[in-house]
Amino acid sequence: MSSSFSSYANGLQPAERHAYLEKLKLISCAHCPYEIPKELWKQGNECNKFVPKITSSDIFIYLIETKCKEITGETAQAFKGLAYESKQAVRDGWIKSFICLVLHSGVVLVKAKVCPSQALGTTPHRPWAAIGKTGNVILANCTCAAG
Repeated sequence: MSSSFSSYANGLQPAERHAYLEKLKLISCAHCPYEIPKELWKQGNECNKFVPKITSSDIFIYLIETKCKEITGETAQAFKGLAYESKQAVRDGWIKSFICLVLHSGVVLVKAKVCPSQALGTTPHRPWAAIGKTGNVILANCTCAAG
């Protein structure tokens, strides 16, 4: 699988690379999402029929309950502005592209380019997430410092 890794994955430290590989195994993804050819992905509004409905609760559970607890050992109380801020980021043009790909397992990968709001001239971050059939966020990754 390492031959399919992007320069992002190859640039990770060994422990981080192992964790990234485990993420890909968890969703039965044989290739790094950063290396899957662009022509295989659906773009923009085409994604509407493939991406399950994701609620702010789904995002909250993943980011605040799951991911934050995994990192700090406790949950964060940052739900209040989540729905508004995410919609505002789209309206303000911080999201530069949105694409999706359905894996054989039925998991949907979503990928975007997101401009960092605090550093206007920098390269956009490239987050991706694996979404389950019911809209649950299985896992996510980003090229930003927070990962």
